[in-house]
Amino acid sequence: MRRLAFASAMATTAILALACFLTGISPLGYATIVLGAVWLLILWKSEKRTELSALLGMETVVAVVSILYGASVYLAGIAIVLAIVSWDFALTEASIVPFSATMTKQFAVRHAIRMGTIAAISIAFLAIAPQIHIHLGFRTALGLGLGAFMLLAILLKLVNRRGKRKTGRRSGSIDRLLSLKDAMKEETDDRSDRPS
Repeated sequence: MRRLAFASAMATTAILALACFLTGISPLGYATIVLGAVWLLILWKSEKRTELSALLGMETVVAVVSILYGASVYLAGIAIVLAIVSWDFALTEASIVPFSATMTKQFAVRHAIRMGTIAAISIAFLAIAPQIHIHLGFRTALGLGLGAFMLLAILLKLVNRRGKRKTGRRSGSIDRLLSLKDAMKEETDDRSDRPS
């Protein structure tokens, strides 16, 4: 995971700096290189969530500003997708450190495939989205936005409820197993106390 986080962070820095330099925004390109160096230093040293999240936000701001000054939307978008991938890999690496190597290897491979798929889909949407032109009125756009927000809230509530239900079942079954174990232990203690 750490290697993938480093590789995607370097690719983010290179692509975003290239977008800035091609547009003629040299100061922003140099700022991107400095941000990339700090990102790599944090990945190498600490992998703290707050620092990585702050750097992800700064990379996003640099990408937006570069787009406003005429940089390629595609290059900036690809850089942001790769920055999010690097951020995710770094946080995942930090969270799986306590587990054994065999468990983490299988998880890391599956997670890398998942993130690669998500990144590929995001880049495909990035390529397709500017080609589609839809004209919506303000009311329609507002309604669609609120509807999407409500749908997301309902989905999150359903997922949360399902997670609580599963946790409740597990704790109930664990309680039953523990009480069964205690009952068996008491029965064997009673038998051993009886004179033969």
